[in-house]
Amino acid sequence: MTKVVIHQPYFIPWMGYFSKLVYADKFIVLDNVKYSARHYLDRTQIINSQGNLMWIKLPIGEPIHKKIDEIYFSNANVVKKIIQNLHSSYSKARFFKNNIPHIESILTDSFNESDLLSEINISIGIKIMELLTLNVPQIIRSSQFEAVDDATDRIIMLCKENQCDTIIGGSVNGIEIHNIQKLTNNNIAFLLQDYFNNHPVYYQTRRTQLGFAKGLSIVDSLFNEGAEKTKLLLYDKKNIPIQYKTF
Repeated sequence: MTKVVIHQPYFIPWMGYFSKLVYADKFIVLDNVKYSARHYLDRTQIINSQGNLMWIKLPIGEPIHKKIDEIYFSNANVVKKIIQNLHSSYSKARFFKNNIPHIESILTDSFNESDLLSEINISIGIKIMELLTLNVPQIIRSSQFEAVDDATDRIIMLCKENQCDTIIGGSVNGIEIHNIQKLTNNNIAFLLQDYFNNHPVYYQTRRTQLGFAKGLSIVDSLFNEGAEKTKLLLYDKKNIPIQYKTF
């Protein structure tokens, strides 16, 4: 089995994003599909100093008619503001001092390496995986291949072009968006991982009275629980991908 994750490049992603990648041999980044507004390509969610949920957003405008690999972004002041937000939000978290230098370096270096949003996001993801000492899957960009409009046909093409026979997807979106029977007919197995509904609960400094908030950027776990615990949470047994079978 050669397992693959096929996904858009998210900005400082949540834990479920990384939890799929730790089980993958290859990561095909969907960088040649249409940009979706109010998605996670240019934003992520954290907890602010009052314990409320807060969006960190990149001011890229509304490039509605562009593909992801056509979106450029260059603004050094934004990186500084993001880092300032992290300081004000997580300064009292138990592992903040241990990890903020690493996160600052990851963000600064990634924005310095490229002004293409997709490449910035890919770089941030790889560097966070390296920080957590996770095995980084082989990174492949969908823009290297023919553009296919139908989502299922796109997966089939990308899997065949990259010698992958098993795809790891989210249990809800994956089943609703893709024709699982068509994948099966093309000898591609579909593994499910529903990390959001099986989200492991961990300590959040600002949420002791408000209750646990799930689906946040992975930096929330890094600052509250540290790198070692975060790595364990990504491998939580409840979220081992399982094969979905059509009947």
